[in-house]
Amino acid sequence: MDYKTLRKRAMIFDFVAIGVAGAVLYSGQSLQVPGWVLVVGALISIAALVMALKFSFAARKLAREEYERYEKEMRRQQQETNEDHDHAI
Repeated sequence: MDYKTLRKRAMIFDFVAIGVAGAVLYSGQSLQVPGWVLVVGALISIAALVMALKFSFAARKLAREEYERYEKEMRRQQQETNEDHDHAI
């Protein structure tokens, strides 16, 4: 997966976690649902948050690796330019 896809999935899971947590809090406030529904809702919200963090960390790792490859390539090109310049002198 690419960086944008990972970030998009992380955002989706963030919104799912927020939505489920909001629904659980609203339902819990009115006390019209059994306690197990609140527990299941909280677990789903936590699982969505964990998935969002997983995708976010994967996106950051991918971005860091791409940047390191870019830096390495720029250093290599700079060295080649310096060597070409030295040979011309």
